[in-house]
Amino acid sequence: MGPAAEVRGQRSLPPRTEPDAVRRCFVDTGGGCGVEQPGLVDWAVFFFLLNTVYFVFVEEPGLEQRFGEPYLRYKAAVPRWFPKARPYEPPIDT
Repeated sequence: MGPAAEVRGQRSLPPRTEPDAVRRCFVDTGGGCGVEQPGLVDWAVFFFLLNTVYFVFVEEPGLEQRFGEPYLRYKAAVPRWFPKARPYEPPIDT
């Protein structure tokens, strides 16, 4: 079982790393543009940057330490923010 299955608890999720954070940024940006509230767009940018810093410096090192080499392969194959057309398929270890 690869780190994706371990981290995601055997659930089938979209092939992206942070779907909730991406969704929140798009909703805030669209809402800010739709109602002409530049403060909401500013918040979306701040939220994106804050999450990026947290993921890079806190969450990912913890996952690397917990899962080791399988997580490093997963991280290299799955983009942090935007989905891939195909889901991650861990290599079969023989």
